[in-house]
Amino acid sequence: MEVEDILSQISPEKLLSKVDLAEIYCLSFDELISRIERIWEEPFAFDIIYRFYSLKLTKNQTELLYDTILKLSKFYKNLSKKEKNALDRRIKKLSELLPKKYALKLAYEFDTHNRVAIRNIADKFFRLLGVNKQKANALFKKYLDTKDEKYLILIARYPNALKYIDDRIVLENLSEKYWRMRIIEKMIQYNKPKAYKISRKFPFEFIYAVGRLEQQDALPYLQRILRNNKKDLEILSIYIWAVKKLSAKEEIKKLRNIIQNYHIAG
Repeated sequence: MEVEDILSQISPEKLLSKVDLAEIYCLSFDELISRIERIWEEPFAFDIIYRFYSLKLTKNQTELLYDTILKLSKFYKNLSKKEKNALDRRIKKLSELLPKKYALKLAYEFDTHNRVAIRNIADKFFRLLGVNKQKANALFKKYLDTKDEKYLILIARYPNALKYIDDRIVLENLSEKYWRMRIIEKMIQYNKPKAYKISRKFPFEFIYAVGRLEQQDALPYLQRILRNNKKDLEILSIYIWAVKKLSAKEEIKKLRNIIQNYHIAG
């Protein structure tokens, strides 16, 4: 069958679309950069971005990509709402191409951006990669100035932030058990003796954190907490979940006796 015969049976639009994609796959790095300079207008934006994934970028190319993303983040002023939303999504995808060093560098640039979607990119990178001392202290200062708990939650979410801040103050001023657990979880990872000591004050959160981390050597501390809180149904419930996570078979057997022989207060 001749090519002309095939063409007569297929929509030319579909075929041309395939040709467009084939051409995109053949673009060089410099040509790709040129195509993303006004990416909010680019009909094949995501295909172009995916083409970047197939390239092994040099240091210079990575820096140029970083600079281009940063420039794109400054184009919002004269765009329509639709174009702004499109640019949000495309900057997000482009930023995911960056290696850790440049992603974190971009996060500090995006952290004060006036677009929520762009600040969310920064937040994602901070959660994945951590924050420096300056960023951690700035968040804590905002909490001290405003007493707004959201800043403490941000500290709880970011790896390494507690290395620079008094984690006891953060812990004692968080109202939600989940976020207190996240603080203790980090304590267990970088300062076990401190975490074990504070377990007396926050037993539920400590057990929860140990279970999430599957921290086998913390089992004796969990057992002590249970001995001191045998009639606390909430503690007993989270304890059962935690020893399951630890695969502590003998401890699970002992639980049957505790449940059968003690009245659990409602």
